[in-house]
Amino acid sequence: MRILGPMRPTGLLLTALLLLGSGCVPGSPDRSHVPLDRFAGAYAGLLETSGGAGVDSLARERSIDSVLAAHGIDRAGFQASVTWCNEDVHRWREVMEEVVRRLEQKQSPTPTGGISPGRPGGPS
Repeated sequence: MRILGPMRPTGLLLTALLLLGSGCVPGSPDRSHVPLDRFAGAYAGLLETSGGAGVDSLARERSIDSVLAAHGIDRAGFQASVTWCNEDVHRWREVMEEVVRRLEQKQSPTPTGGISPGRPGGPS
């Protein structure tokens, strides 16, 4: 089951950038990007927490920091990863595919490890 419609990297990118505010500060030191799997995990986490209507800005900022910290990323590292992915559409595609996979995985029930009913060898 797909929880997202057709993948639109631009829309997802804009969502993350809006969540983080302006990430590029003139004169700030260049930070290296984080590994794509950690970046995708953080991105997915930010998308999951972005739907809270009525959340005040301080709570939203704390939520963003909490999600990034859970993935071992700070805001500068996240922004550096966005910039790095902007240099290569294939990189963004890889990130977005991983984000969608993670979101879909959270939506689907966790397997219990048993044999499903109706499968050969399973209970009928």
